[in-house]
Amino acid sequence: MRNEVLPDLIDPDRVNDIFAEGLALLEKIGPDCLRFTLYATRNLGDGDIDRHVVARIIAPISTLQAVMVQTRAVLAGRPFITASRGNAPLQ
Repeated sequence: MRNEVLPDLIDPDRVNDIFAEGLALLEKIGPDCLRFTLYATRNLGDGDIDRHVVARIIAPISTLQAVMVQTRAVLAGRPFITASRGNAPLQ
């Protein structure tokens, strides 16, 4: 199946969704990457709540501007527009 947002993207339909409620930690990894540690809250049923790390995502720092621009667009009801359209900066 061809993806209209990013034509060369292959989505194997086997990548699990992971629900996360918050960012537990943000670390700089080397000169060019960040690691996001995400967590979800669990109610233990006896009044206690704990938070479990559910994912760690490492991404190049260079992608963060595009992530912020795309997030604002989607939250405003506009479509996601791929950052791969040439070298034009995202607005």
